[in-house]
Amino acid sequence: MSSPLLQSLVGYIRLDKSDKTPIYLQIAQSIINAIHTQVISAGDKLPGTRALSDKLYVHRKTVIAAYDELAAQGWIDIIPQKGAFAAAKRIKTISPAVPSSHRIELKADFNFEKNIILDIPDQYTDLDLYFTAGTPDYRLTSLKAINQIFTYTAGKKNNIARLNQPFQAQNESLKQQILNYLRVTKGIHTSTNQICTTANYQTALTTVIHTLLRPKDKVIVTELGNFNTNMLLKQANIELIPVKMSTEDIDISDLEKILKSHSIRALYIQSNNLYPTTSMVSNESKQKLLELAHQHRLILIEDDSMTNFVYSKQHCITLKSLDKNGSVVYINSFGDLLPSPYNLGFILAPSDLKAELLKYVQSTQQANLYLTEETLMEFIREGFLLRQWQKQSKIYQKRSDNFEKILNEKLDQSVRISKPELGLGYWLAFNQPLPLLAISNFCKGNGLTLPTYLLHQNKQITGIRLGFANLTEAEAEHALEILSKAIYAHLYK
Repeated sequence: MSSPLLQSLVGYIRLDKSDKTPIYLQIAQSIINAIHTQVISAGDKLPGTRALSDKLYVHRKTVIAAYDELAAQGWIDIIPQKGAFAAAKRIKTISPAVPSSHRIELKADFNFEKNIILDIPDQYTDLDLYFTAGTPDYRLTSLKAINQIFTYTAGKKNNIARLNQPFQAQNESLKQQILNYLRVTKGIHTSTNQICTTANYQTALTTVIHTLLRPKDKVIVTELGNFNTNMLLKQANIELIPVKMSTEDIDISDLEKILKSHSIRALYIQSNNLYPTTSMVSNESKQKLLELAHQHRLILIEDDSMTNFVYSKQHCITLKSLDKNGSVVYINSFGDLLPSPYNLGFILAPSDLKAELLKYVQSTQQANLYLTEETLMEFIREGFLLRQWQKQSKIYQKRSDNFEKILNEKLDQSVRISKPELGLGYWLAFNQPLPLLAISNFCKGNGLTLPTYLLHQNKQITGIRLGFANLTEAEAEHALEILSKAIYAHLYK
C-alpha cells in the first residue's frame, strides 16, 4: 500500500521528457518545490527510491541520482539503513537585510591613480544591431559537437583527477594538433618545442609584451594602428613610433629612416591584415622586414589573429613561415573560430624564448584549462575544426560578397571601399573629411551601434572599419541602410 506522502509527492512531480533538463534534476526540483509548499515537512521520511521509481515509471538509479542531488544541496539527509529524511535545518539562501547605515556608497580611504589609457570607448551596447571591427558569428559554431566532446572528456576519471593537480604542464597533444592545423591552413611548419599555449588571444599578446619589452622601450607600429594593442603597449610604458603606410603596403623607406634614427626594440605588425585598412604586406616587403630585423636585431611581433578566413586564391604567407633567423614571434588564437573558453591563444617563438614565455604564462594564468585543452585537442583531431573552418569560409565569402554589393549600391564615389582578401572586416575611406562622431550618433538614434573605436580620422585620412561576418545578409542590409543615411545626412549638408 502506498503511503499518503508517496501519493502526494507523485501527484506533485511533473516530468517532461521533451525538456532538456535531465529527469533526475526535474525530480529533485519537484521535491524542493514540495518542501517549499510544505507538502513535505522537516523530518518527514521520503518514499524509498524503488517505490518512487515504480510510481514515476523511471529507473531506480534516476531517483537515487535525484536524492543524491538533494542531499548535496542540503535539502535531505540520507541515513544508511533508515532512509532519506527532509532536512530539519536547511542553509538559508536569502541574504540578510543590509543595514541602512551600510547602504551609503563606500569610497576608497586611500589614494590611487586613475588609468585613462585603459578607458575603452563604446565597448557595450544594448542595441541588437551593431558593427564591430571584424568579429565572427558564433551562431555558426558547432557548439553541440564541442560540448559533447567536453562532456565525454569530463566523464573520464583520470581527467577529473588531473584538475586537483596544482601545476599543469603544457598539453603536448594539443600543441601537436594546433601545429597540424597551422600546417594545413597557414603553411607554417614548426615543432612543439616552439609553441606556447594561452587561455586566449589577449593573454598571448600580454605575455609577449611583458616578457620581451621593458618600460621606455621603443616599438614601431603602423599608422592608425590597432587601438587595443596600442593601449596595452602604452600601459606598459612603451614608446610607440608610427611607421608610414603607402596605399597598400608598409613604407619600407620610412621604416629604414626610423631604424637609423632610433634604437628600436620591436616592430608590431599584422602582416596579413593591416589594421584598420585590411591591406596586406607584400611578400617583397615581408622579405625586407626579415632582412632589417636580422640586421638591427629587431623583434618582429607578428599578429596573425582573425585571419583564418581567406577569400582570394593568393596564398597568404606569414613572416613566421619565412623566418630563418629566429626574428619572429608569432601570435594567433582560435578566437575567430570558437567562443570562450575554447578560443585558446598560442605563441610561436624560438625554443629558448618559449621557455621564458612559459614562465609568465604559468605565473599569471591560474585557471586550470586541462579539460578545455583536452576538449579542443579532440575537436581538432577528429576533424571538427577543419570542417567548421571550411563550412564557415564559404558562408563568410558569401556574406563578404553581399556586403560589397550593398555598399556599392548605397554609397557613391565619395567613398573608397577596400574589400578584404582575408579576415572579417572592410575599410571605408572617404574622399573628404566628415564628422564621424556625428555619423555615429545618427546611427545610434536609428537603432545601430557604430562604436567610436571604428572611426579613424587625422589630417590625411577619414575612414571607418566595418566588420561584416557577425551580420546575416538581412542584418547587413538593415545596418548599411542606416549607415548610408547617416553618411549622406552629413556629406551633403
